[in-house]
Amino acid sequence: STSRKFSDVGLVQVSDRSPAAMNAAENEVGCALADESVAVGCELADRRDDLQHCLRRLPVKLRNIIWWRYQKDVRVQAIASKLGISIRSVYLFLEKAHGLLLECVRRRMGCIHEISGK
Repeated sequence: STSRKFSDVGLVQVSDRSPAAMNAAENEVGCALADESVAVGCELADRRDDLQHCLRRLPVKLRNIIWWRYQKDVRVQAIASKLGISIRSVYLFLEKAHGLLLECVRRRMGCIHEISGK
């Protein structure tokens, strides 16, 4: 199997803002998260509950950006405009939120030691 880890997924360069490139990057991140979740062998319902818990624990600004981007399908440019920040900042906030969510979900699933070797 060609399982990927979330930490192995590269970020799309901010200069490449084409819809195709951004969709490809988001799909890559989603696939990597899914692959990693399957690799740890935890149940889907538990992962969903853990993710919902972790989403609620995010700082409000990060939670709002995640909600607008993924729940409401708001374009990054529109989020940047709404918040009065640069497009690059939106991508950095998304990256930060993804990292926090992954760490939190791993911890909630009790799998962080298995994955990180800690």
